[in-house]
Amino acid sequence: MPPSKKSKKKINKNKELINLFYIVSVVLLLLLSIYNLESVTNKISGVLGVQNEVNERELVEEKLYWEEFLSTNPTYYDGWYKLAEIEFLLGNLTSSITFREFANRIDANH
Repeated sequence: MPPSKKSKKKINKNKELINLFYIVSVVLLLLLSIYNLESVTNKISGVLGVQNEVNERELVEEKLYWEEFLSTNPTYYDGWYKLAEIEFLLGNLTSSITFREFANRIDANH
């Protein structure tokens, strides 16, 4: 006995609901993936020293600290190395190289 029209409509409606569920699930999965990629990218960028306003201000404060510290401890290798790193992150390549060379003059074994 062939299925009734009501039964066919019910089957079609169920298939449509299942298809809709799959589409919504795929879209949701894509959105979550994009969000996750952005959050991972932001974390990586922060680690690698992307300079936004807050990071740059913190770097300038740290630079001032090391300059003051090194004025009283001029032979402290790690301080000169850190100052070179900060200058590099701030985009001051010439100063960075100068401080790195100075650190190497203090201790060439590093």
